[in-house]
Amino acid sequence: MDDPNGRFEALEIRAAYQEETLSKLSGEVWDLSRRMDRLEALLTELRRKVLELGHPEPPAPGDERPPHY
Repeated sequence: MDDPNGRFEALEIRAAYQEETLSKLSGEVWDLSRRMDRLEALLTELRRKVLELGHPEPPAPGDERPPHY
């Protein structure tokens, strides 16, 4: 028959590894969430700047210098 103490110890070891892995993954998710927040803020700022610049119209053909100048 299986040793109950050995089975219990094996379960404790597995639980410890799972807790460690969960802790590491939780930290990674938190770091990625912070990075995503910063990227979203940057994207919002870039959109605002693009809208501020607007769409510049090209100069009228009469205002351009000829290519040989």
